[in-house]
Amino acid sequence: MERGFRTDNLSTWERQHLLRAGVGLVPDVPEGQDSDLEVAKRVLSGSLGTEGIAMKERSSSKILALAEVVLIYVILKTLVKAYYAIPLSGREFDVLHWPYSVQLLSLGVAVAMIAAFGRRWRAYGLVPNWRENLRVGGGLALLFIAVPMVVMVVFGGLEPEPSGPGAVISTIIFQFFLSGLGEEIVYRGYVQSRLNRAFGRPIEVGPIRFGAGLFITALLFGLSHSLSGFNPFVGSFRFDLFYGFVTGIWGLLYGLLREKTGFILGAGILHGHEAVIENFVVTPPGQIASGICLLISFVVLLGAPALRRMLGAEPEPAII
Repeated sequence: MERGFRTDNLSTWERQHLLRAGVGLVPDVPEGQDSDLEVAKRVLSGSLGTEGIAMKERSSSKILALAEVVLIYVILKTLVKAYYAIPLSGREFDVLHWPYSVQLLSLGVAVAMIAAFGRRWRAYGLVPNWRENLRVGGGLALLFIAVPMVVMVVFGGLEPEPSGPGAVISTIIFQFFLSGLGEEIVYRGYVQSRLNRAFGRPIEVGPIRFGAGLFITALLFGLSHSLSGFNPFVGSFRFDLFYGFVTGIWGLLYGLLREKTGFILGAGILHGHEAVIENFVVTPPGQIASGICLLISFVVLLGAPALRRMLGAEPEPAII
C-alpha cells in the first residue's frame, strides 16, 4: 500500500475491508454494520489497533466496565432475594405463577443504564436487523422445538407438569418475553455489549468476532441460575453447580448468536423458545434431544464458515 502502510499486523477482516475499499467494491451493507470504506478509514487513521479491536468510541477502562457490571449484578440479585422473602412475592406466584416483577425490574435497570449514559441503542444490539435475526434465531428455535418434540412423541411421550390453562398461558408469556427476550436485553444487550466496549473482540471464527465479554457474560448468566436456590434472607443456601454449568453453555450460544447477527433479537427468539420448551420437555429422551440440538447449534454457528469455503461460497462479512 502507499506510504509504506504495513498490513501484516492487521486482522483478516481488516485486510478484506481495505482490499474491497481500495478496488472500489462497495457491496450492500446490512443495517448496523460499517461499510468497507468506513472500516478502511478507521484502520488507516489508527483508530483500530493492531488487533483490530481498539474501537474509537471506547471510553471506559476494563476495570471500570467490570466494576459497573458486577455492581449492577450484585445489587439486582440482592433486591431479588430480598423480594422473595416478603409475602408479596408469594401472592404474585399464586396469581401469575411466575415472578414478573423481578424480571421487569432487571429489564428496567439494564435499559436505564444504557439510556443514562447516553449510549447508542444500536451498539447494544437493541435495534434489530430483522431479516438476519429472524433467519438465524428463528431457524435455531425451530430446531429446538421440532427435534425434542418428535423424539418425545416417538420414545418418551410428552409429560408437561400438571397445570391449568391459566398457568400454561402465563408460562408461555413469561418464559418467552421476560425470561427469553428480557434476559437477552439484560445479559447480551447491556452486559455483553458493555464489556465488549472495554475488552474488544479480538477472537475471530469466520464471520463471528468476540472477546472476553462473551465469556464473562456467560459466566454471570450461569452463576445467576446456580444461585436460584440460594437466598440467605429465607435461610436457603443451596448452590446448583450443574444447573449453572448448563445454563452457562447456553449463555455462550446466545452470546455467539448476538455477535453473529449484531443484535439481541435472534438470541432472544432462541432463548424464549428454549425457555418455553424447557417447561414441557421433562422426559430423558427430550432432554437428550435438546442437548444434541445445543451441540448442533454450536456447529452451525462456528462451523458454517468452513462449510461455505468447502462449497466455494463467499464468506460472510464480519459484523463489527
